[in-house]
Amino acid sequence: MNLPLRWISLAAVLPAAVVLAGCDKTLDSGDLQSKIATNIKTQVGQTVKVKCPGDIKAKKGTIATCTVTLPNGSTVKAHVTLQSDNGKFSYVLAK
Repeated sequence: MNLPLRWISLAAVLPAAVVLAGCDKTLDSGDLQSKIATNIKTQVGQTVKVKCPGDIKAKKGTIATCTVTLPNGSTVKAHVTLQSDNGKFSYVLAK
């Protein structure tokens, strides 16, 4: 069933790849984007595009905002919170 995303609040806890960049660990933004898009597709049956910043530090409590483009071209925000230093994250969609 395809449900309009604008009416659904999604939340998930997923792992993302962590990359060492110098002394800091950062999330692989491509992996993060893919995991969020796949999770949305699984939950509501819609293919979306996700764009996240490339410098998200892999540290528990870090918060980042990704932009999710819906099939109709409108956008919503995915507020991502790191649950661990190893790439486990949760996200919530919001307008």
